[in-house]
Amino acid sequence: MLLRIFTLFLSLSLSVALTLPAGAMEYNFRPETERMRLQHRGEPSSTAMFWDAAIARPLGLAATAAGATMFVLLLPFTAGREGRVEKSGEGLVRRPGQWTFKRPLGTQTPQYQERPLR
Repeated sequence: MLLRIFTLFLSLSLSVALTLPAGAMEYNFRPETERMRLQHRGEPSSTAMFWDAAIARPLGLAATAAGATMFVLLLPFTAGREGRVEKSGEGLVRRPGQWTFKRPLGTQTPQYQERPLR
C-alpha cells in the first residue's frame, strides 16, 4: 500500500516536473514579436492546454454530474414554484456544462454567452 502511494506521488511529481518546463521552453524559443503577438491575443500555451485537459475538464465534468444529480434530487422541491426549475437547472447543470464543454481549451474566461441568474 505504501509502495503504491509512493509510486503515485512519484509519477505525479515527474509529470509536473516534465510538463512545466516544456511549455516555458516552447514559449521562449519563439521570436520576440511572435511572443508579443501571442500575449496580446491571449493565446493559451501548450502547458495551459495540458492542465486544462488533464485537470480542469475532468473536474468540470464531475461538477456537471454532481449538479445534475442535485438538480434531479431537488426537482420535487422546485417544481411547484414559477421559474425555479429553470433557475436551478441553469445554475446546477447548464453553467458547469458550458464551462466544461463550450469553453476553448486552455482558457479560463468563457467565450459563450452567459445569461445572469435572476
